[in-house]
Amino acid sequence: MPLKEAYVVPHPPLLVEAVGKESVKDVPGSFSGIKNIAERIAAIKPQTIVLTSPHAPYLYDRFFVDASDRVSGSFARFGAPHSTLEVKVDTAFVEKLRHEAKAEGIALSPAVSELDHGTLVPLSFISEAYSDFTLVRIGLSEKSKDDHVRLGKLIRRLLDQTVEPSVFIASGDLSHYLKSEGPYGYREEGQVFDDEIVDIVQSKRLERLLDIPSELIDRAGQCGYPSLLILHGVLGDDLVDADMLAYENTFGVGYLTARLALS
Repeated sequence: MPLKEAYVVPHPPLLVEAVGKESVKDVPGSFSGIKNIAERIAAIKPQTIVLTSPHAPYLYDRFFVDASDRVSGSFARFGAPHSTLEVKVDTAFVEKLRHEAKAEGIALSPAVSELDHGTLVPLSFISEAYSDFTLVRIGLSEKSKDDHVRLGKLIRRLLDQTVEPSVFIASGDLSHYLKSEGPYGYREEGQVFDDEIVDIVQSKRLERLLDIPSELIDRAGQCGYPSLLILHGVLGDDLVDADMLAYENTFGVGYLTARLALS
């Protein structure tokens, strides 16, 4: 099976030592969890990494897909201009995805955009351990829950047609309203939402994502839920193990790190 594993990762820039410096010590579970994921990916040696990010171009009625040959970015806006990354794009897979999406009525918008921090954070860890991969970067959308799941199913089908191994990464933070002293303040719905997401992943019942009320999702102030919907479409009924590597809310934002294994 070309798709070997899937992962849920948070993306606070402070996890990158050049940005967070001493703050990295305040999120040890997230830091060690992403390092663990990077090591697993290095062992798998995937040709393609498909990654969904809330901070790639976010469109109302379609999904962004990176149409570059190579794409780069830096942590300049986070105070680390010399921390940069450039990766190759899997242009063949992107072209096939565009073609099949059009046939299925899934609206994609190919465009060129520098790497966002939702992509840069996990790839910074991965690139230290393994760099011989190509990237497929996908943005999220205001489209329906079902549309996100449909896109995930299409991604999985196309990955299953490839010969070389691949992995999928759902980048996203959970609630931003977990502590009154945090940057966004506190809402009681925040921890309710995060607890539900953690339970869904631990129980390997990703279909329950579709049952979370829209009001709770909105009040939680999250950015990772649509990535999880695409993940659900990618994994379908093949999820057999969920390794919860970390959940932390040190700074008032929920950071979930998990490895998901397939049958």
